[in-house]
Amino acid sequence: MPGFVRYYADCYGPQTAFATLDYGDGSGAVAVFSGYVFSEPQLVVTQIGPRTAQKVKVDQLKCPACGGEIPKLSGDRAERVGCPYCGAVSDIAAQQVIAQQERAMQMPELPIGSRGTLEGVEYVCIAYMRRGTDFDGEHFSWEEYLLWAQPVGFRWLVKDPESGWTWVVPVNLSEIDLRGMPNSVGWGGRMFSLRNQNSARVEYVLGEVYWKCQVGETTRITDFVNGRDVLGREQGDGEVRWSYSTPVPWAVLAQAFNLPLDGPGARFAGGGGGGGVPVAAKSGCSSAMFLLIVIAIILMICMLAACGACSPGGFGTGSRGVGVVSGGK
Repeated sequence: MPGFVRYYADCYGPQTAFATLDYGDGSGAVAVFSGYVFSEPQLVVTQIGPRTAQKVKVDQLKCPACGGEIPKLSGDRAERVGCPYCGAVSDIAAQQVIAQQERAMQMPELPIGSRGTLEGVEYVCIAYMRRGTDFDGEHFSWEEYLLWAQPVGFRWLVKDPESGWTWVVPVNLSEIDLRGMPNSVGWGGRMFSLRNQNSARVEYVLGEVYWKCQVGETTRITDFVNGRDVLGREQGDGEVRWSYSTPVPWAVLAQAFNLPLDGPGARFAGGGGGGGVPVAAKSGCSSAMFLLIVIAIILMICMLAACGACSPGGFGTGSRGVGVVSGGK
């Protein structure tokens, strides 16, 4: 009934194991439900008799704010939708506007509704999101594209203006070795070291998303790195999710979604970052800071060289010479 509060906890196990602890209203015994996670195409429902209510299938959503018709791209899986015509964010089930945002000045580089094949699976781009964070008085933002395919579910493509494009897939949290937290974690036989922690805030959203997204919604991000790969932890309201991010070249995305190789996305062909938050934003290391580090290293080398020239034996750069180690982001 409306207003009834129910407490539960979802649990993940190795492989595809899954369980729910149902506490009800907290006054009785705990009920335990165990099972496993399976792909949507494996679900087969057989209708034995006539339904008490017939559901009308529609292919369009009508924006409650402007009346614009928005294509339904993920069936009945979405909770909220951002209107591409007026910018209003609406709750799909309630057909109510829950937030207003400015109208999109330009369409995303990966158009909503476009289809592409990655790793042998055809995906449809169902949403675009801009998220950001503030660090040391500077604002950083990046873009995220939500993809959906019936065989595998949801995936993300993230575009960071400084480090490029990344492919983000969900990770079973039960398979992560947390014994090294908060400095490191293990997964898939590899160790990932802590890179940074920060908060990510939703600034703009278009299309369909699978949770009750709100403009201004904030989650806590923690990233662990191994080379250019990132294992990311995102903590929201009562939920924690892990993801694995790897760089993906723009040429691969352009070919997959039939986009021009010299299109806007080509400017970010370097690849890198991940976990839904860009490298530059989360590390707080801007281009200016990196330039200052490089200049300092050059000045140090010049000073050492000058001192060596003044000494009797000169300055050697062989096996016993001085090495300079520099670190970026």
